[in-house]
Amino acid sequence: MFTAEEEVFGSDHSHIGAALARHWNLPERLAGMIEYHHFPANQASFFEAAIINVADIIVNALEIGNSGEFFVPVIEPDVCQKLNLDKDILQSIASETDLQLADIFEIIYGIV
Repeated sequence: MFTAEEEVFGSDHSHIGAALARHWNLPERLAGMIEYHHFPANQASFFEAAIINVADIIVNALEIGNSGEFFVPVIEPDVCQKLNLDKDILQSIASETDLQLADIFEIIYGIV
């Protein structure tokens, strides 16, 4: 996906999103989180960017929306270690997210 974005737009969605955040005068800290959500180790606000990174990977794994990726990205070991996440916690978060999403769809769309 990054390659396609680079070829078409000359940049990827994280850099475009960060540029928009800056253009809209959103806090620099938020712009940084957007810009580095795929590579949180490069961000001064590591924890926030890492949380967004994990959330992004979970929604990819649950096939919520369409990121254009063919494979679920791998969570960097550094992210798991610094956020104190292990396999069981990640599976629990993913399961709970899936259940809550089903509840939301049922409430909004009447879909069970």
